[in-house]
Order: sequence, then structure tokens, then C-alpha cells
Amino acid sequence: MDILENRFAKILSSSDDALRLCIVAILSWIASSDGEVDEEERELLDQISTESESQNRVAVEVGQRGQAEGLRLACNVIPQMDAEQRELLVVLSLGMCLADGYLKPSESQILLFLVDLTGIGVRRLNELFRDATGEDFPVPGDLSSAKWWQSRQSQKSKEKPTSTTRRIEALTVLGLGTDASQPEIKAAYHR
Repeated sequence: MDILENRFAKILSSSDDALRLCIVAILSWIASSDGEVDEEERELLDQISTESESQNRVAVEVGQRGQAEGLRLACNVIPQMDAEQRELLVVLSLGMCLADGYLKPSESQILLFLVDLTGIGVRRLNELFRDATGEDFPVPGDLSSAKWWQSRQSQKSKEKPTSTTRRIEALTVLGLGTDASQPEIKAAYHR
């Protein structure tokens, strides 16, 4: 454990509001998972924060750094929650994910992790997501699968025309064939 994680562990053991600090760390992790914490996410964190500014700073920093041991400490509190508190954590996490207007893949993965940890289940997550957005929860692909990477690569190749395709289109506009020389291209361009 590093210094920050040690401080977080000490704060959790002595705080009267350890549960809330753990939730702040988890929500901070979600907010920063896409590399940026925007204003809406900061406001949501402020609403949930405890009264102790210094304790909140440590919890937020643990989440933002995504430190494994600190997040493990925060997540250890989840099994101690009752069913209503666990569902509330998932609702708050979903709210944090959607605070900026859309769900990113990193946020989806964290939500699935929390749903598994809380025992809420993907079906209930889908219901909550549908209530919030009107759409079904988009289950992210398996990044460890070769099939996923192949489909992503083929999708990318469909989206962007290759330089060869662009060259052929440009030559067609100029009224030239694919075997046109550089001087022919310049002459056609100047015409």
C-alpha cells in the first residue's frame, strides 16, 4: 500500500462516515474513468461528500487515481450494506455515469463490476438504465476476445475510406484513370 492508500485506510477505520467516504471514492473512480471529471460530475460528488473536507479529498484522490488497494477498501464496504443501500449505490453510480450525457465503455465496465459486487444483477441494471434513458443498457464487448478486435477493425475500415479510395475518387473527378502520371494530374487540375 502506498501513502495515500494508508491514509485512506486510517480514515476509514476512524471515521463515523466510512460508508459515505467509500461511496465518494467509488463515484470518483467512475467520474475519472474517462480521463476527465466534468462540472456535473463534480457537483454530484459535492452533494454526496461528507462534512470533513480533508477526508473527502483523500477519498476523491483514491478514486481518481484508480488505486487498486484503495478501491478494494472502498468496495469491501458494499457487502455490509443492506439491499436498499446497495441499489442506491448502483443508482448513484448510474447517475454519475450519465452526468455528462452519455455512457462511456469504461463506465459500463465499472457499472457491471458494481452490479456483480452488489448482487443487483444485470436485469435490474437494465431496468434502472431504461428508466433513466429510455433505452436498454448497452452491454460492452469482451475486450479480451480476438473476435471483438476483429469486428472493431472491420468496422473502422468501413468508416474511413482508404487513401487508395480517395485517390481513385479524386482522379475520377479530374476525369483521369487510375494509371495517370503526376504531370497528367497537374494538367487536369489546372484545366
